[in-house]
Amino acid sequence: GGLPLPREVGPLPVGPLKVSGPTDTGNFDTYPRTCEFPEDEESGWDKDF
Repeated sequence: GGLPLPREVGPLPVGPLKVSGPTDTGNFDTYPRTCEFPEDEESGWDKDF
């Protein structure tokens, strides 16, 4: 078995998300575009991997 589930639960903390199409990004935060790339990691931690 498992734990018994409660018969009633409270309201959901977040309602259903509204999406107008496959490219709708309205439910996400916006961030500035950047062209910066991180430096290559060359510490050698994976040389014997």
